[in-house]
Amino acid sequence: MADLHNILRLKWHENRTKTGRPSATVTRKIANYLAYGRGRPSQQQQREPRGTWLDQNSQVRAHDEVIAWVQAEGKAQRYTHQLILSVKDEWLTPEAYNRALAAGGPFFSEWRLMAHTDTSYSHAHVIAFGDKQIRFKSESFRDWWLTVRQALETEREAALAQRTAVPEQALDQELVSEATIQQSLSLQAKLATLEPQHDAEAVWGLEW
Repeated sequence: MADLHNILRLKWHENRTKTGRPSATVTRKIANYLAYGRGRPSQQQQREPRGTWLDQNSQVRAHDEVIAWVQAEGKAQRYTHQLILSVKDEWLTPEAYNRALAAGGPFFSEWRLMAHTDTSYSHAHVIAFGDKQIRFKSESFRDWWLTVRQALETEREAALAQRTAVPEQALDQELVSEATIQQSLSLQAKLATLEPQHDAEAVWGLEW
């Protein structure tokens, strides 16, 4: 575990009012905050989204679709589960976070994920629902948690390898460009020595 440079946190709340009625209000506010930041709905609606919503199949979902899903699932299922996934020293795409989460198997059947791009570190937020509380000390949760973290590490290493390969490619291209310039200069020098001969032959009607 010490070699995993990532974080996976989970918390939950009950989708109930103080009187015990099913309610999706809290989760709806969370979804609006994740998409647009703090503030009243009128303020949030004037801002650009903080990212793109993806479902468990990596299909893009409009914010209105996510809110409709939250409203339906929040009233039908007892608990909302919130997850934060983050990696250190690297940036992952939303799809990469989604692949890592899916690697855990059917621990959650559905979710909506948004990776934030307006912060100084790479992370993604997830909303999921369920009828039961998640016991953090249970073996099933432990296995899922470790599998997802290992998948996050795989995605992190792949992103790191791709990023570090870019300077090498740029250097190769630079060397190729330099070689092309040198070849061009050499050719120009040769042509310069041939120009007097070319001019003389042109006078006698012997143009190339």
